[in-house]
Amino acid sequence: PDQADSPPSLRGAAASPSPASAHPPASGLDDLSELADENASLLEALHRERAAVLAFCRVRPPTPGDASAERAMGLEGSPAAVQALSATEVGHVEQADSSRGALRTVGFDRVLGPGAKQAGVFRLVAPVARAVLDGQCACVMAYGITGSGKTHTMQGPDDGSDPGVTPRLLHRIFGL
Repeated sequence: PDQADSPPSLRGAAASPSPASAHPPASGLDDLSELADENASLLEALHRERAAVLAFCRVRPPTPGDASAERAMGLEGSPAAVQALSATEVGHVEQADSSRGALRTVGFDRVLGPGAKQAGVFRLVAPVARAVLDGQCACVMAYGITGSGKTHTMQGPDDGSDPGVTPRLLHRIFGL
């Protein structure tokens, strides 16, 4: 991440090793636990510097049905409706202006592009589990139009092969 965009008190925080990360971990699980703790500390510092609400945007990859729908509507070859432009910005073509190609941008605390994996999404929201265990109120919410990927992000696929945020948070909090 570009540290120039971070609050002054956070610049360099990710680059400087914490005392826990100065020594190699005994196992991969220890490493994950230490990273989660460090992530929680950084998130707490971010909360002190900014608003208590963080907004993340996950841009879902195209589905096989998207191409046939685009052909049916005569939109084949047109740019995606929503595009991840950077780590903190998405763009979308306004329906009324689509013929002119006008792109409207919206900023978020973090944007995950179409290639984002469930594990990466969970790493961003994992500090919520720590906050709950520390007695804080916390909420992870998915919002978007039908077909935007909310259920996939929160639950994962039906076969359970790649759990979403909810099962991973429950596992983290309750050890399920």
